Amino acid sequence: MAATKIEWTDETWNPLRARHRQTGKVGHYCEMVSPGCAHCYASALQRRFGLPSYGGPVGREGRRQDLELFLDKQVLKQPLHWKKPRRVFVCSMTDLFGAWVSDDDIDDVFRAMWKSPQHQFQVLTKRADRLHAYCSKRWGRFGGAEFQPAPNVWLGVSVEDQARADERIPLLLQTPAAVRFLSCEPLIAPVELDISRWGGCYHDGYRGRDHEADHGECACHLDWCIIGGESGPDARPCDLTWVRSLVEQCKAAGVACFVKQLGANITGFTDSKGLSHDFIAKALGATYRLRDPKGGNPAEWPQDLQIREFPKEK
Repeated sequence: MAATKIEWTDETWNPLRARHRQTGKVGHYCEMVSPGCAHCYASALQRRFGLPSYGGPVGREGRRQDLELFLDKQVLKQPLHWKKPRRVFVCSMTDLFGAWVSDDDIDDVFRAMWKSPQHQFQVLTKRADRLHAYCSKRWGRFGGAEFQPAPNVWLGVSVEDQARADERIPLLLQTPAAVRFLSCEPLIAPVELDISRWGGCYHDGYRGRDHEADHGECACHLDWCIIGGESGPDARPCDLTWVRSLVEQCKAAGVACFVKQLGANITGFTDSKGLSHDFIAKALGATYRLRDPKGGNPAEWPQDLQIREFPKEK
């Protein structure tokens, strides 16, 4: 268990660990796979733990030779002992569906979530292909029925730009889940969530039918969208027109929306009518930094972006 300042969750839970074979120091391991990984906070933290920062899949063997990757059985059991219900961000420091994680270890993590029905587990991945393959084939082992999604497990994918949206969202829509969500953080480009762009329905009874007409009846639905600009000294720009567009798309589709932060490198800071705020008039057309270094204080935002919703319980 770890205290967290992440506004959309209560706890972070990281049973996947990495140990340096020579020093015995323990941290985490992951691999960078897309533009959203470029300034990964978890990667930077590994140096504090005495482990190497994350790299890409290329060079994996060289980075891995000094590390022992393991499932920490003590950490794995923690949610079983938490009596107070809470939202739990699973593997916040790595990716549960990384190629270096065995199916058996994923099984054990899901089994722990099944045994802790009092909590809501938020599983977020950039590996939508493995998420879909694993859940479609193996999840029924724990639910007692083929393809039955765990009611307390939310499945989500990271979406930082349109290319990643087009790659990952269709796989998420095909994955059995009680709640499906997106983390559009760091948002580094505009994203369109028009479900019709990803083809017809994927589910029996509606397969191939037009989402525009039948989306409300089929299982191809998104339930939640988290939005956030990048933070840190090298933060890439986040244009508030991108944030506003996602908020409006969610509202139109009935998807719960949670604006987490506007980031440290904000552009396009206008209100919903395109008018500047008096206190930032001099900054129009340029990068603007709010008093909160991450742009995480809703009181500093345009009113129409001050929205922090959670998906409805099912």
